Amino acid sequence: MQTEENITRLSIDIPVNIHKALKHHALQHDTNIKDFVAALIQESLAEEIEDHMLGSLAAKAEKEGSVGKKSSAALLKKLKKITK
Repeated sequence: MQTEENITRLSIDIPVNIHKALKHHALQHDTNIKDFVAALIQESLAEEIEDHMLGSLAAKAEKEGSVGKKSSAALLKKLKKITK
């Protein structure tokens, strides 16, 4: 259970159709909008961090000369597949 000291409120305005879609999705998946949106944000941030880390690895390999520019793009693509 979350305590008040480690939770903050996020208020946003969204179109009615998006709110209805969120509500419908949450009901179908036995959750609530708050938990669903929090999970989406967490997943999105994790993917962004992962992409940044994988991009850094590919750039480092390219800089060290262990792979060329085309190879680093292919390496990044493979790393993304492996980590999903």
